[in-house]
Amino acid sequence: MLEGTASVTAKLCSFVRAYHCGHDRQRVFDDFLARDLMGDADYREMQRLVQGEFSIDCPEGPCSTYDTCPAARYYLSPILLGRAAFAEDLLQQFAQSNGTCQYVICGAGLDTFFLRNADSNIRVFEIDHPDTGNYKMDRLETLGWGTQANATFVSVDFNRESLSERLLESGFDPSVPSFFALLGVTYYLDLPVFERTCRDIAGLQCPGSVLCFDFPDQSSLTSGYSDRIERLAHFAEKLGEPMAGGYQLADVAALLKRCDMSIDTYMAPAAIQSKYFEGSPSNLKAYESIHFISTVKDGVRAYGMQ
Repeated sequence: MLEGTASVTAKLCSFVRAYHCGHDRQRVFDDFLARDLMGDADYREMQRLVQGEFSIDCPEGPCSTYDTCPAARYYLSPILLGRAAFAEDLLQQFAQSNGTCQYVICGAGLDTFFLRNADSNIRVFEIDHPDTGNYKMDRLETLGWGTQANATFVSVDFNRESLSERLLESGFDPSVPSFFALLGVTYYLDLPVFERTCRDIAGLQCPGSVLCFDFPDQSSLTSGYSDRIERLAHFAEKLGEPMAGGYQLADVAALLKRCDMSIDTYMAPAAIQSKYFEGSPSNLKAYESIHFISTVKDGVRAYGMQ
């Protein structure tokens, strides 16, 4: 991410949610506030970027065929919509089982959950880089939406500050059941760094708390394996966010065990396709190499999902 600017990745995620909500008949994930939050100018900027097949040199000008963006459905929607639905489905079950709980969104970007949330027992902590956080605060102020009493925004400069320290300073309570969402992060971390991240999160969680994340398997960036993942990797590198090499499921399970976590829910690509995209009128197809996982702390089952 370029210093002083909001994350392009955050804007792309919001664009995909808004586009899906406005143009796809079968909703995988309904984020009805995404378009308003990002605003018309940024929506159209991201649409030009995607319609140009992620060329960062795409020319200014009107978007072509306003309601058609096949590149979004092909490259982005299967990852971004599927993992968002996965996380929020599990969160709702977690909240129903625990009552008062904390939802920590790492790399929150333009997430709108704190505005859509109807459960006052869920306290939301949004964590992001200061530049993206400031961009979001400006948009909320422009819209006159303000913030909610049960939402806390935590700016963390990850190069200089400790996520754990900043979260605790912001009122996070380690004794309250917590649900951490770490979506889209593993693509850019090698396994040892991801393990340190999991260990930090585990140190903040009481037994029965949850961490959910998505990850690419180790075959993802093998040349010729998938044109979609190769194209995304190429684009991410242009933005200065080069992808790492992916993980093996067995290695993920082993590192979680070392962090006193165990896999509670695992969705392989075929299961993701079946649950979220089967029969989709938009012909969304799960990535062959992307997996979804939720974990439970200290082996204490936190909710009733099988």
